[in-house]
Amino acid sequence: MLPMLSTFIPPEIQNTIIEQCQSDPSLLSLCSLVSKQWLACARCWIFAACQARLAVHCDEKQGTTRLITLLLTPGSTLAPYIQNVIVEGPNLHHRATSGFDLQAEYELLNTLIIDYLSRMQGIRIIQLSAFPWDHLLPQAQAVISSLPCVTSIILKDMTFRRVSDLWLLSRTRFSGLEALKLWRVTMEEHSFSTCNVGRMSIFPRLRFLDIVLDDKPCLLLSPSSAYINPEIIDTLCLGNVSMNDVALVNIFIMATGPALRHLALDIAQSATEAAISTIAVHPFPISLHQNTSLQTLEISTLLLHPLKRRRTSQWLYDMLSTVTSPKLTTLNLWFTTRPKWSPGMFDFPPLERCLLQLKDTDSGADDHLLLSALATVRLNFLHTYPWDEDDHTFLAEQLRAHLPILHERGMIDVLFR
Repeated sequence: MLPMLSTFIPPEIQNTIIEQCQSDPSLLSLCSLVSKQWLACARCWIFAACQARLAVHCDEKQGTTRLITLLLTPGSTLAPYIQNVIVEGPNLHHRATSGFDLQAEYELLNTLIIDYLSRMQGIRIIQLSAFPWDHLLPQAQAVISSLPCVTSIILKDMTFRRVSDLWLLSRTRFSGLEALKLWRVTMEEHSFSTCNVGRMSIFPRLRFLDIVLDDKPCLLLSPSSAYINPEIIDTLCLGNVSMNDVALVNIFIMATGPALRHLALDIAQSATEAAISTIAVHPFPISLHQNTSLQTLEISTLLLHPLKRRRTSQWLYDMLSTVTSPKLTTLNLWFTTRPKWSPGMFDFPPLERCLLQLKDTDSGADDHLLLSALATVRLNFLHTYPWDEDDHTFLAEQLRAHLPILHERGMIDVLFR
């Protein structure tokens, strides 16, 4: 019998093969059976697409129990490979005034963090959801603060006593953090702490910032904040922007300057209505003229109004007229309406004229046109009224008739949601 020959595959070739299989879990599972070396590499890709959950409310306890069982299995090597984790507290929105022992659930939450989250030292993405930060024991806060590989934090339905508590989650201050998402985060004391944060921003590598604003002015975007350096933000997503926030948002967007490549603005309905009522006196105060490297721009949600179509659209044109980036390739616009909609509810021809005027205007730099790269204008329509395919087809044809030149150039993309 011939002896078995050991075949050595260089690590770079092994990694290339496994990376080609990253979107197919079944192939990754097969790769993990080849050898111990392949197992370790394949596991990284398998768990990159998986999300572990440590939750205390009844709906998710079964999954949490299964995860704990796997972690406690003798000889288990699972913990270091977990990269994406949700830590979820009591879902207060579904808790009635009585019938739930919140104290017991917070004790369980602290136990889950101290005993099990601490084992997962490879976490790159962590979401903290639905609990007040100060309900965590110091030991639990320390576990979260000591995770060494975190590059993305998502805070959802969280409560912090002070703005500084939100940022000072850790002693290390997550110096490697690249993405931060704050969705409906509440500050009980809505002012900056006097704590010394130094001259440097807390998150020096932060490139992706996603904030859903509340009904108070967003101090996190204030020029006096030392927590974020806007000059390195590559992607900015701001939701529920009210008139209270518009001035701060404008200052922050201008401060991002040429670093900003992707911008998504969700303008609150109250702000659009206020803009409609004041647009004749003051232009909408968000300017994009400093963002000379902007590649994608998304604006939502434009409320269609049959009686105020010109003023509804004017604040949008005011903003678009400030675009100076020759690199903008995609413009995404979201519209919503309650009654059955027709193109006459929005003044579309000026939108075409506005974009064409910018597209055919010399930027003054190296003979480039302002919107020379603009290739797609995507119109997304949200509606609650039941529309059939014939409605979609008819309305899409009407839109193309209202935007004939953009349609002729193949730039219009109409989507119904």
